[in-house]
Amino acid sequence: MAYLIRSESAEERLTRAFARFLAAAFGFYLLTLIPELREAFRVARTLTAVTAPIVFGTGLALLPASFATDYRRAVRRVAFTITVAYPICTTAWLIAALRGVHLQHDVWPTFFPGLAAMAAVMRLRPWSGTIYSVGVIVLAVTCEHYGRVGNGDPLFPALAFSLAFAFVFISAAMVAWRVGRMVDETQSQALIAARSSAAEIARNGEQQRFAAIIHDDVIVTLLAGSRIPDTAVVAPHARSVVAMLDRIEHEEDAEPLAPPEVITTLAAIAGRVAPHGRWSVSGTHETTGADASATAATYPVDVVRAIGSATAEALRNVLRHSGSDAEFGTHLDLGQHTITVVVHDSGVGFDLTAIPPHRLGLRASIIGRMQSLPGGDARVTSTPGSGTVVTLTWRDPS
Repeated sequence: MAYLIRSESAEERLTRAFARFLAAAFGFYLLTLIPELREAFRVARTLTAVTAPIVFGTGLALLPASFATDYRRAVRRVAFTITVAYPICTTAWLIAALRGVHLQHDVWPTFFPGLAAMAAVMRLRPWSGTIYSVGVIVLAVTCEHYGRVGNGDPLFPALAFSLAFAFVFISAAMVAWRVGRMVDETQSQALIAARSSAAEIARNGEQQRFAAIIHDDVIVTLLAGSRIPDTAVVAPHARSVVAMLDRIEHEEDAEPLAPPEVITTLAAIAGRVAPHGRWSVSGTHETTGADASATAATYPVDVVRAIGSATAEALRNVLRHSGSDAEFGTHLDLGQHTITVVVHDSGVGFDLTAIPPHRLGLRASIIGRMQSLPGGDARVTSTPGSGTVVTLTWRDPS
């Protein structure tokens, strides 16, 4: 299975599940209310022929809407239709009851005002959803009170019971939506924190690199200058160190890297993280002779660094999760305007759809880092028991 990992949010998953639940509930009521629908059709044929398809049709439409490509918009539109259609149809039955249309059985729309209320909760704010829910329940109980022959039940006790019963489910739905939004907000904050942490690690790495240059080059040069009287010997090294420091100071304007430098940089990263892994290279660096200058390719420094960081994280995942007996390797391909790194292993693999939303290593450190690059992307292929392949790609957007 190959994925460009894009995890659904908790609210999106809840939207799908809730829409399918409501569609199943409407289907259940359609089947169980067949006797009531038959009587209603016999007593008020036109009214039943109009209202029943509208109410049940919109409810069942939630099922295909949940499978639509733009399912969030489709589900919200169907939910809005239910929110409007149900009270209109129930009001039509209440008006008919007040005009003398009475049924031996219960009036069929009054069985499920809670479904219309839960559909409203999908798109309304809690306070407006609560007002709507109370309204449709009062409407349904009133319609039932006046529409059934010989209904001697007191109106207000029936209304109190219906409100208490329905709001158990309506309040649960409201809490579920609230929790879903809170989970999404928490995950978003965690992703921001993960990116900040990655940036902090990068800064620390740069500080360590600078400290190493100071120790290995600057101090050594100064020490040599104090002990070696022949300046002709020390001067070239001093100029080299000054040029190196100047490049660090103006690294944003650093010259792009040639293929040998890219290979050396990425090979060093792979070797440092996973020294026992295989390493192979293909691409434009193999061009030699007179054609070399004509086909010379260069690559931005920030792109190489980002790919190196993502490669290191992919290799760390291999060491952590692939298993002790897994074989693994890294392949680099340099195109004229592209870089492709493939990290592969023969380990245990995993189900990409089962990755919890709070696991950020793959999403933030690999996928997020690559997709933040103009022209960058990442693809993960894995099957339980068949290993994993992480493909990092960059194509010059210009």
